[in-house]
Parts: sequence; structure tokens; C-alpha cells
Amino acid sequence: MKFHQINMKKEYYIFRHGQTFATKAGTGYGIRIFSASIIQEGIPAIKKMGEYLKNIPLEYQLTSSVRRCIQTTSIITEITGKSFEKDKRLNEYFLETFGYFHERITSVIKDIEKTNYEKIAICTHGGGIAIIKNLLINKKIKPSDIFSFPDPGRLIIIKDNKLEEINFN
Repeated sequence: MKFHQINMKKEYYIFRHGQTFATKAGTGYGIRIFSASIIQEGIPAIKKMGEYLKNIPLEYQLTSSVRRCIQTTSIITEITGKSFEKDKRLNEYFLETFGYFHERITSVIKDIEKTNYEKIAICTHGGGIAIIKNLLINKKIKPSDIFSFPDPGRLIIIKDNKLEEINFN
């Protein structure tokens, strides 16, 4: 699956929701996949990221509508004053084919690429980050790339077809 329409003027600031019981333990969420909350020990990293993002003139901010992303972006908003628009297409990868998930995430990026926004922040989940990162850098993704995502507390910046990662942990 290829993606060609990339605007190199755009800068993406992509991050995963804050740490949860599952990310800390390295396990799945089970029945709490949509209801899991961020845990206290992950909040300092989110606050540091918020302080960093406060100095970036972001123009458009999107988030998954899943609880842990909403909690994460609420902290970021409190610090930056920039609110995040919920987009269900950024929600967790769950009970769907890779093809459908890929198309869902790709449609978000395609919509952003049609705008004049140049500095975009996105809060989502690991699989979504893997797809976005591979689309923007490699222009393609295969199912095995779905696990190429950062831990919570890390910010991925994609600019000029280059990736930078900042660890706030």
C-alpha cells in the first residue's frame, strides 16, 4: 500500500497516549481496551511534552477519542492552550483487518494533506503511530511494521522527510 501525496512543508508532532497499566506491564488491555486510564507515573512526561509543545506554533491538533488519549491531550491542552479535535479514525486497532485499519489512519493523513495547516499535532495509539510514521517517511507500510511505534512519553517529529524523536521520560 503506497501513499504519494506528501506535503514536505508540513511538520507532524505525533505522540502516543500517556502510560497505562498495560504499557507499563507490556501486556494487552483485554476488556479495558477503550476504558483504560493513564497512570500517575506517566503524567510528568506528558507535562514535559506539553511544555515543549507550548513553544511550537501548532495550527491543528487531533486525538483519538479513546479515554487515554483524551486524558493525555487534556493535560497538553492545559499547558499549551491548544485544544484537540477528536477523530475516531485515530482510535485503537481492534477487531478489524489490517487493511481497514490502514485505510482509516491513511484517510486522516490524506485529509490533513489537503489543508493549509503546516504544524500538526496528533495523539493516538501505537499502531496508528506506526502507520503514520511509515506513510510519511517510507511512503508505504506492511503489516509487520505495525509494531514500529514509540513508548508513551516520546514525541515523534516528522519534518522534511526526516524523523526526530524526543524522550520526555
